[in-house]
Amino acid sequence: MNHSLLPLSFPRIQPSWVAGLTLLALSISGQAEKPSPEQVEFFESRIRPILAQECYECHNSRDKSKGGLVLDHRAAWQAGGDSGSVIVPGKPKESLLLQSIRHELPDLKMPKAGAQLDANVLADFERWIAMGAPDPRDAPPTEAELAEDTDWEAIRERRKGWWSFQPITRPAPPEVAGVDRPVDRFVRARLAAENLEPAPRADARTLVRRLHFTLVGLPPSPEETATFLESWERDPDAAFTERVDALLADPRFGEKWARHWMDWIRYADSHGSEGDPDIPHAWRYRDYLIRSLNADVPYDQLVLEHFAGDLLERPRINQALKLNESALGLGHLRMVFHGFAPTDALDERVRFTDDQINTVTKAFLGLTVSCARCHDHKFDAISQKDYYALFGIFTSTLPATVAVDAPGVLEKNRDTLESLKPKLRTGIADHWLNSLAVNPDRWEKAIEGASDAKSFLHPLHRLAGAGDNPEAAAHAWTAVREAFRKQWEDSEAARGGELLRHRWDLSDADDWKTWSRYGEGLDDRKGPAAAGAFVVANADDKAGRALSRILPAGAYSNLVSDRHRGVLASAPFALDGEYDLYLNVAGDGNSSARYAVQHYPRSGTVYPVNSLNGGAWKWIKHDRIDYWNGDRIHLELATAGDAPILAKDQDRSWFGIREAMLVKKDAPSPARPETEFLAALFAIAGERVPRTLEDGLALYEETLRHLVTAWRD
Repeated sequence: MNHSLLPLSFPRIQPSWVAGLTLLALSISGQAEKPSPEQVEFFESRIRPILAQECYECHNSRDKSKGGLVLDHRAAWQAGGDSGSVIVPGKPKESLLLQSIRHELPDLKMPKAGAQLDANVLADFERWIAMGAPDPRDAPPTEAELAEDTDWEAIRERRKGWWSFQPITRPAPPEVAGVDRPVDRFVRARLAAENLEPAPRADARTLVRRLHFTLVGLPPSPEETATFLESWERDPDAAFTERVDALLADPRFGEKWARHWMDWIRYADSHGSEGDPDIPHAWRYRDYLIRSLNADVPYDQLVLEHFAGDLLERPRINQALKLNESALGLGHLRMVFHGFAPTDALDERVRFTDDQINTVTKAFLGLTVSCARCHDHKFDAISQKDYYALFGIFTSTLPATVAVDAPGVLEKNRDTLESLKPKLRTGIADHWLNSLAVNPDRWEKAIEGASDAKSFLHPLHRLAGAGDNPEAAAHAWTAVREAFRKQWEDSEAARGGELLRHRWDLSDADDWKTWSRYGEGLDDRKGPAAAGAFVVANADDKAGRALSRILPAGAYSNLVSDRHRGVLASAPFALDGEYDLYLNVAGDGNSSARYAVQHYPRSGTVYPVNSLNGGAWKWIKHDRIDYWNGDRIHLELATAGDAPILAKDQDRSWFGIREAMLVKKDAPSPARPETEFLAALFAIAGERVPRTLEDGLALYEETLRHLVTAWRD
């Protein structure tokens, strides 16, 4: 057994009693009568497997004999342990082994975990000792034999034979006089076997109260009671059937029984810990359960929805509410505790993943699978390998908020809008080209306001500042151009060599495929957006524009609509040194960009989350990620309503990302200059240097005409 049977001193056992047992053990230590084939079969099938499974770990002849007791061959147990004999052949009541496994001795309960063996196992040991404890094991087992006896796979195979792991059968109901219903016949037969009488029949008033409390959790109203009593007087069976049917059809039936289900999966509206953040839309899962139970959805369908509801080819659709009911079943997986800004992110991830496994397996398997996190299960047929197979599945998924709209709702008009885009592109480009002739008077005011070096009109502002001095104008243009070229060359240098750990190019289809994507805003059919993709402006665009933006190549959630959802996440990667992280992103409507450590879904001091608003492109630098050196992180962008915990109720939200880079800490910035848009101007101008404002305007017109033509074509 697992703890020693006799390693302790037993103050309640009289020395004379122990001495008597010792003498008795000595008197039977010689070779007993050879066991019969029936006795050998009984020992090998009923006794030896239990000794191997429960006792050999601590009482074997190879490496452990707690209390001086060995139980893996006959001569060893006949010799007893430090406190004397443990088995008295023919006398079960006097055998210390049987007393310990029956938990009759307060100070000695075996096996070591303290849980008593099944009653049928105890009965087998009593019978074995009563028949003289026949044991064909003449010699200690070899190392190979002991390993085979204690092998986990062999133990699991034995445990898989327990009644609770057997397929459900259809036994014939016993014959019981005067009882028709099969369930009642089983109950009555068992009562008779235990010499018990059934409780007297309930009167009608008691019965209707029991029905109401059982099915809807509330007492009947006086009117419902009166109606039932009247019906009972006429026809008890019909009255009972009608009341049950009415209660099963009552919406309160689902409310009452959903509470039990919610208890099993530990329903919660918040994640706990500091701040106690809400679980977004938790109430939707609650209402899903109520609707499912009231609709009599089969149990196997509900279980399927609880683990794969978002992957079903034919989900349950609630047409009245325009909901994908099946996808709502996943809600229980997010009802876990999340600590606030834990210093050990991996420990936090292990803890909440274990919490998921513990809850799920208790609720749906009726097993304490989490016990196998640290060792093969002590009682059930669950190995540590089984536990980590489950762990791998649960921990490989990202915490998320998913859309549960019925198919077609979120994609409505998407293909129609997509088909209109080529016509829009051609029409708008032709309109721009026809109206592109530069009129200096139209540019004057804009040029005056372009004093900021980051303005795309700044080169013209410098030309205008030179007045009628051609040399000053040429010098101003050259200074801006050379400063830009220097910035560009510096960023190019920082993007290569040993200082760059990794670059994610979201315009590259191969890079894009390595990122996880969710939401109708990220269309798997199309891949990343090519340079020149554009977004049609909303009807309420204050500037009255047809297009809200033309985009560089990258990944976007709003190519069709900023009502579309999107979550984009890189594959996890290890931080194996000190680095700085750069993200080139844009967004609006409180979308977010962050690096997530070990899938931790909350924000905090060392868990920064960047809100994206205004739509302008920007480089975000994270220079404190060396705090997480040795951990695994991933990059993640989400529209406002789709972040796992930090979800916000926002009607319109979008994000875009062009690239991300991980570079050695304090290395030169690899970010493109904020005046990146001037690259086209200086590329087309080449070494030409305008000497007047009119020359500069002509270069701008040439550049714009080239770009618009390329975009159109």
